[in-house]
Amino acid sequence: MNKYSVLVIEPNDEEYKTHLSRLTTIGYDEKNITHFTSLIDTPAYPEYMPRIILTRLLVHGVENNEIIPSLHIKYPGVPIIVLAKSNEESPALRCLLQGAQDYLLLESIENSDLLKAMRCAYIRTDVVNDYRRLFDENPGAMYIYDMDTLDFLAVNNAALALYGYTREEFLSMKSTDIRPEEELQRYFEILRTTSTEKLYFDVGNIIHKDKNGRVFYVHVYSHYTIFNGHSARLVMAVDVDERVRLDEMNSLLNETIRKQKAQMDTILSGMTEAVWMCKADSLVITYINKASLDIFGYEPHELIGKSNTLLNSIHPEDKAEVLRKIEKLQRRGSKETMYYRLYSKSGELKHIRNEVALLKDPSGEEVIIGISIDITENRNYQIRIEEQLQQLREIATIQSHNIRGPVARILGLSQLIKPETMDSTNADIVRKLITATTQLDEAIKEITSRANQFEA
Repeated sequence: MNKYSVLVIEPNDEEYKTHLSRLTTIGYDEKNITHFTSLIDTPAYPEYMPRIILTRLLVHGVENNEIIPSLHIKYPGVPIIVLAKSNEESPALRCLLQGAQDYLLLESIENSDLLKAMRCAYIRTDVVNDYRRLFDENPGAMYIYDMDTLDFLAVNNAALALYGYTREEFLSMKSTDIRPEEELQRYFEILRTTSTEKLYFDVGNIIHKDKNGRVFYVHVYSHYTIFNGHSARLVMAVDVDERVRLDEMNSLLNETIRKQKAQMDTILSGMTEAVWMCKADSLVITYINKASLDIFGYEPHELIGKSNTLLNSIHPEDKAEVLRKIEKLQRRGSKETMYYRLYSKSGELKHIRNEVALLKDPSGEEVIIGISIDITENRNYQIRIEEQLQQLREIATIQSHNIRGPVARILGLSQLIKPETMDSTNADIVRKLITATTQLDEAIKEITSRANQFEA
């Protein structure tokens, strides 16, 4: 005895008796056969789920072109066989396009025909249900919509979880309902380019919304298909909201960094001092600004990635001291100030002052950062000052030795002259000579004192 439950929808009681007789004859238990005269009266899943449905086309309250879709909604995955009269064969054929497994003409039906149709329906449905489970249980959100009406025809569990609707709510909606208002124009443009001629279509990242109004990014793939007789699109919507928003944040961050770097490059390129950075261990230069051309005679790209170009340009008499300070910086860290002479790329001798410090970059690697200042002009000015001071010292020496000697002798001789023994005119001249000579001696002493202060 076949224990499968059978739902028979037959508005005519006499006809039902004929169906019941056939079913019991081919092995079905009468207690497993349920009869309703209309679809409206049938209990809904999960309260009741038949194994197979036998239905007439003319059912009270439902148009014949709606009976199959209505049954699919009420009893998803259950095979349907249409029982039709010969004058109903055309609409019965259309039912096959809507997902019915088979149809039988009542005027010519045999028990063997009914048994064969039901067995084949079970087999086909089992295969279809296997594929259906691949759809329903797929971890990716999937749905199918009618290309003409945009009505949703099917939806899997992952899509229900993603969008927050019940299955009944989702299947009562259109594909436009899961999109924000501002995205509809773009969606209609996509629809215009997604024809049946192009089976597969990678739509890309678009914005959807869930039941609560939350908007989020999904990457949409669609494929043309026929579903229950409808030209349709099978859609997979991959939730990429977190990734897209992270990408947007990264893009914004990168743009901010780019602007800040451009600003820093502008500032550094406008400096007259050479700002540079090198690895602490190998002294390989990793950055230097454009001032390197004015100070060292080299373009930045001629120095970046190298360590010996500038070291080999240091004056031989100064190189040992520079290397000693670098070694001290590498060992003890902190900061150092270096003064040295260097030959530029053109061979010009320059005086350089370096302010350097040992730091760690964001990766933890030790680096040396430095500022190189061309002090050649200042140094040359200092040399000229020193030369002028030397001249002053020589003048002071001449004054103190070559002039002060005769003045001292004049002062000594003037002490021997007695003005009181002279007439008044000569006496006055001698006194004025002594005063003038004394003043000259004081002036020479002042000049010598000032020269000694410069010397100190």
